[in-house]
Amino acid sequence: MSLMNLGKRILKKKVEKMKGDKPKDRIDGILPMGIHMDAKVTLDETPFILADGLGFEFPGTDNLVKAFGTFDLLGGKFFRVYMNSEDEVSFLEIAMDNGEVAQCRLFRQIHELYPESLDDPEDMDPDADYWQHWIGKKGHMRSEEFIITNDDDSESVFGRVWENPGPAYIPPKEYTEQMHFDPCGENSEEVQCQAMLFGRLLSEEEYAIAEFLLIQSESDSDGARIVLYLGVDINPASLEII
Repeated sequence: MSLMNLGKRILKKKVEKMKGDKPKDRIDGILPMGIHMDAKVTLDETPFILADGLGFEFPGTDNLVKAFGTFDLLGGKFFRVYMNSEDEVSFLEIAMDNGEVAQCRLFRQIHELYPESLDDPEDMDPDADYWQHWIGKKGHMRSEEFIITNDDDSESVFGRVWENPGPAYIPPKEYTEQMHFDPCGENSEEVQCQAMLFGRLLSEEEYAIAEFLLIQSESDSDGARIVLYLGVDINPASLEII
């Protein structure tokens, strides 16, 4: 979920909490590794120290859990744990396998787009086909690679991770993320997603570091948008949960 929309939901949770309703049973017990709402998650900076050229900064050592999401993808169950630190929001994406943590990645948003509606083509500017530019038959989300132009005009080239090797263009993966903004699930919303994962290897040394690019279209009660996230693998054992 984009940072703007996450902030709105967290604010809504605070307002509803002030109403003084009788607390209900918590549902955040489904989260792995003892993670829970309002927990403090201490991140290990090691991947950011070892990697040369990561496209996003370390979000800080201590992060507070403010929301979480669940979804099914690629035959498995996933959790996303949304955290903030000094007004910066990131999320841990945790893949499960038979009830055990199989993979953990840290993602941070780098860009957010609100393409024009295609309902009335006569009112569109030359970029009217922007949605198709991203999710159409030969859109960015379906291609074999995605290139980011950096501030110094250098290029970061990401290859498709899902279905690679495979056809030059493939459909994005579709799933529904069930978002929860309080520990009892009273403030929740479904987010319809289409996504593709890309990656690049930053180091081929003993401790190889890969950077991931998640391109995702998101649709919820606030509308639809395209969001780009950069991520890196995190060792679950390195996380400290309080």
